Amino acid sequence: MKGYIVIRRVSITNFKAITKLEFEPHTLNIFVGRNNTGKSTVLEAIALACSSPRFEDVLGTNLLAETLERSERQLIRFDADYCKISVELDFGHTKEIEILPGKRVHKLSQDILESILSQIREYVSAELESEIRRIEFRMSALERRIEIAKRRGDETEVRWLENRLRELQSKYSKLATMRELEVNKKVREYLNKSDIILLHKFDNEIISITLAGEYGYRTVVLKEYEDIPVIRVLRRYADDIEEFVRHVEEESPSVLDEVILKLRYHIPELVNIRTKGDIIPRVYVSLKYGDNVKVVPLSSMGDGFKALLELYLLLNLIKREGVILIEEPEIRLHPGYMNLFVELLVNQIEHKPPVKLFLTTHSIEFLKLLAETLQEHRLIDELLVIRTYRYNDGTIDYEVLTGQDVTTELLELEQDLRGI
Repeated sequence: MKGYIVIRRVSITNFKAITKLEFEPHTLNIFVGRNNTGKSTVLEAIALACSSPRFEDVLGTNLLAETLERSERQLIRFDADYCKISVELDFGHTKEIEILPGKRVHKLSQDILESILSQIREYVSAELESEIRRIEFRMSALERRIEIAKRRGDETEVRWLENRLRELQSKYSKLATMRELEVNKKVREYLNKSDIILLHKFDNEIISITLAGEYGYRTVVLKEYEDIPVIRVLRRYADDIEEFVRHVEEESPSVLDEVILKLRYHIPELVNIRTKGDIIPRVYVSLKYGDNVKVVPLSSMGDGFKALLELYLLLNLIKREGVILIEEPEIRLHPGYMNLFVELLVNQIEHKPPVKLFLTTHSIEFLKLLAETLQEHRLIDELLVIRTYRYNDGTIDYEVLTGQDVTTELLELEQDLRGI
């Protein structure tokens, strides 16, 4: 997708509680508003539209699975019969997610429907084959237990085990002899019990289709293509970071080394961050005090340090182009660390990589510090703030503020951010 990676416009229609939302992103885009006004929903929508045909980000997170879990598959606005999320890229290219009610699956074109059926059939057949192998294993284990019980003369246990064996033999016989019928039955269940259909498109061509229902979801990829690198981070607990650090160390060790160097400039006692242990690997932090080096588990470090480490890693993982979406990055950052994070954001913008940043915040202190720092560096025009609010009837609306607008409307924004 080289040559048309930069997002020029975002359009969201009928996604969850949002009726219509459109804006042209700047380098740094921040969503503010009171609780339950759709800030996280916008991040979810952008992440889905920008992600791979399988809805994965660069960390291997399945973004669709997270979204379905949070919303219980209620992705289409309650009073609408479709949803559309669109991101316009350079040179007129477009990525799009269209979400339809499950009952419309049979209205898809015949060739697409056949592709869906073929891949679902393969998946169901493999699943059924695994079930048959599991039953064979259990029957073999029961036969061994029956022989042992017979040698002990335990007739009660023998009868009980033989009954269990007959039940498994009956189930095995049904699956083995009626395999094709079982496959067709499960395929029909996938089609008829789907609550929603997600069509993932590039330049109006469908590249993947996902059926989601009470059984879970199944994505059928029709065409592979080069993805927009995406990282989306929900609000985390401090203890969640250890797995993330291990992932970066394994997949991108140079990024971890670079982040350690940057942090060492501000935290001179920091020496290293590495995983140790073969059986139970844990992340350790080496700290130098005078001539002594102390090695401590990352889990014992303060929440502020762990939050700052995570943010530094996130903003260094995507170097050339892509999308980074973070919910409330200021959580757990005390004022000193918040200053460092703002410096990091400004440095990121100064180097002008074609990376779009989308954040949500509830902190007027963070927003004010960021606006002032961008103003000092003459980068205020790189900031866009989208203020969301909800009417009494549940409808979500928004207004778009430029960086210059933000500097003059901080008092009004503070009322939203503090929930006054």
